[in-house]
Amino acid sequence: MKLKFFKQLSMIFDNKRQVISLKLIDDILLSIDASVHVKDIKTGKYLDSNDENLKKFGFTKVEQIRGLTILDLNNFMENKWGRNLVQEIEYMECLVAEHQKKMTEKRCFLTAKNRIFVHKMIKIPLVTPTKNKVCGILTISDDITNHYDLISLLAFYKKLPLNLDKKFMIESFLSYIGISSFFHELPTESELKVLLAKQKNFSSKRIANTLNLSFRTVQKHIENLKKKTSFDLYHIIANMRK
Repeated sequence: MKLKFFKQLSMIFDNKRQVISLKLIDDILLSIDASVHVKDIKTGKYLDSNDENLKKFGFTKVEQIRGLTILDLNNFMENKWGRNLVQEIEYMECLVAEHQKKMTEKRCFLTAKNRIFVHKMIKIPLVTPTKNKVCGILTISDDITNHYDLISLLAFYKKLPLNLDKKFMIESFLSYIGISSFFHELPTESELKVLLAKQKNFSSKRIANTLNLSFRTVQKHIENLKKKTSFDLYHIIANMRK
């Protein structure tokens, strides 16, 4: 049985020296249920990866990522994670290697399939067992996307440094929560927020207070939602990803 992310780390991590021995890498890749990859410190090339990490980039085999650098990934992922991510990650990894200390950070970007991915990322220096030198970086990203409600996740799309087209954002989000096929016309962002609030069994009055809208505006959004689908709204909500 796979061990959860932080429990697994507590068993293998040397808190005093904040490094991980190379001999533990295979066990981590096989047993941990977070996204994991390993990079060579000199070349920046990916050496290994588990399936969870591959999925984010649309890969199915480790051979597809092995030998690439983050710059290679950036060629098709820049429009998913933003212009500055490469420089920020490279700087972070330089600090990890230089100080031989782990670093943690919370990040958010879109996967290759335009799914929002919020994660706690930890980067740990890998040391050779004999020379005690940093030879690589182990990165483990714990997916915390499901820690947020859907209204909060919709807000993450707008926080991404991508200047996303609103139509694209709504299409991607509807696909993510599994209800894109229910609409023959896209709801607006405000209408979508009302639908997400209804998922929480909020009354129209409470939706108005929560979203800082008038009661009449909420009712109008509900009417518009009904016009844009041939399904009952409660049927859509029942099929919505939680």
